[in-house]
Amino acid sequence: MAGGGSPEIYFRIRNWRGFGDYRLQGSRDSFESLFRDLFFEFDQKSGAVIRLTDSNIGDRSLRIYYGEDEPYTLQLKGGAAMAETSTFSIQPLHFKWKAKEKIVDTKVYIEENQLKISGAQEVYPIHLISPLTVNSAFSAQRFSELSKSNRHQQVTEAVRELFPAVREITTEAIGGDIMLYAALDGINDKIPVAVLSGGMNKYLALILSIFSNRGGVVLVDEIENGFYYKFQTPMLRSIVKFCEQENVQLIASTHSYELLQSLIPVVEEADREETFSLLRVFRDGNRSEVKYIRGSSYKAALEQGFEVR
Repeated sequence: MAGGGSPEIYFRIRNWRGFGDYRLQGSRDSFESLFRDLFFEFDQKSGAVIRLTDSNIGDRSLRIYYGEDEPYTLQLKGGAAMAETSTFSIQPLHFKWKAKEKIVDTKVYIEENQLKISGAQEVYPIHLISPLTVNSAFSAQRFSELSKSNRHQQVTEAVRELFPAVREITTEAIGGDIMLYAALDGINDKIPVAVLSGGMNKYLALILSIFSNRGGVVLVDEIENGFYYKFQTPMLRSIVKFCEQENVQLIASTHSYELLQSLIPVVEEADREETFSLLRVFRDGNRSEVKYIRGSSYKAALEQGFEVR
């Protein structure tokens, strides 16, 4: 949310979370119900604030609130008999971004019985990798952009390090869509990457995001999904290497104790202890707490055998 530049990011996140389509029922409650889960304890009067601190790019914040400006009045159909009950006022919902001392006030409002969005801020360089955001079209688009700048060979070489049977990766047009295909040793025809391996597709999506977001941030939801446990250490080592090469910060969530253990040799290599940290999130009553563990204490923390699932 804070990394976006338009309220459109909120509706995209709704889709990623499986909320589905929205339908306004012609009331203030219907409009405000779209945004109810944005606010702490669903209290829409208090507003919401999200802040990011980036030592390279600078601070960034997003304030979400119902505006103090003039509300929009929506007239419903129903004739004179309904005059007293068919008109209601809706305050627009503001998304006010502040970044690099630039403040942009955008808003979501109702006009002519339609939901409309105004204004846009510059976006933050952040990519999200999750089962709902990554697909074959996503990877093909990223690969194509890298190919235009002659950087796609780095991706092919990275894949070959972990999947030696892959000779080449190319983009091919299939039924009007662009997809990634792989040339494999011992097979004449190229094969769609999407059908080769879940682990390869996940790894490919990760490194494509890293290479195409130099100097930015990559978020990975449940990074362990799709990877065989014996494959995790070389996969993590490769991803860390490319993050260092491209100056990308990787923030990954996991429910896998095995993956955390697989990361130990990667953390201990090349004096990387100071570039890693473990953020353990747990519940304390109705609140979430975060415990910060430095990379130098990473192995000792894991030896305590705490529950991560």
